[in-house]
Amino acid sequence: MILQRSIKVTVSKTDINNCFIIELNEQKDSRGKFVKTYNTTAFSDAGISFSSAEEYYSVSNKNVLRGLHIQIPPHDHDKIVYCITGHIMDVVIDIRKDSSTYLKFLTIELSGDDKKLVFLPKGCAHGFYSYEDNTIVMYKVTSEYSPLHDKGILWDSFDIPWPSKEGLIISDRDLSFPAFSQFDNPF
Repeated sequence: MILQRSIKVTVSKTDINNCFIIELNEQKDSRGKFVKTYNTTAFSDAGISFSSAEEYYSVSNKNVLRGLHIQIPPHDHDKIVYCITGHIMDVVIDIRKDSSTYLKFLTIELSGDDKKLVFLPKGCAHGFYSYEDNTIVMYKVTSEYSPLHDKGILWDSFDIPWPSKEGLIISDRDLSFPAFSQFDNPF
């Protein structure tokens, strides 16, 4: 018997233009569970056009804060983010000057136990805080990484309600990012 693995998605708008929360279905049996994270037809039917050029993941310890990252034109990209294992507070900030949601941010809890993805459009900065050791976050992006176009904004440039500001583990690179007021915003 062949088991057909269809994908059903529920797409929810967020307070940021063209940024969506996508909830997937899962199939469980005695072996565990199966979750399909991407299907061109299902995403297109939901109004999301996405063609993955690169995929990667990060593994973070508890209290790690990553971000706020953005890749600028002409190598900017749409991004899909989800948590495979562990638990994060994911953050999206709209820095598109012509957007009606300019400078709004979204926070959402993602974990290996849920079936949620976040779709970020070009011009949105991204970061997250890890609540647990060995948290794995997956990223799918529509352009390949370009070191010259990989930029960032200092993590505390916005009034983001980070779970903790004590004991944070932040890379030297992320700490060297300019505050948003000094960021040369090409969006």
